[in-house]
Amino acid sequence: MTGAFNRQVASSFSGGNSNLQKAEDSTLHASFDVYSSDFGDLKIVPNRFMEARTALAIQKDELKLCFLPGRKMVTTDLAKTGDSDRRQILCEYTVQVNNELSHGAVYDLTTS
Repeated sequence: MTGAFNRQVASSFSGGNSNLQKAEDSTLHASFDVYSSDFGDLKIVPNRFMEARTALAIQKDELKLCFLPGRKMVTTDLAKTGDSDRRQILCEYTVQVNNELSHGAVYDLTTS
């Protein structure tokens, strides 16, 4: 996961390969979603809320969504106004990291 600038930098990687496409395809593809490296396939995901000079390496199968104790999803009826039925949905949750060593970060990347 990375910011927009470094996502564009990653899209410029060609690895010495040339792109082939069908003659009837009128779409120019200037980016890719998966980078195949010596360490396996890496999916590059842009995140507009991240700091631009940071990239995160996240292994999704080592993360788990967990509800906080006593705060699972609950629906509560609210005051009735006319013909409308109003309800509130309330819950609190977090992400549990199962293995800290399966994730990583790269800091101080170029941003211009």
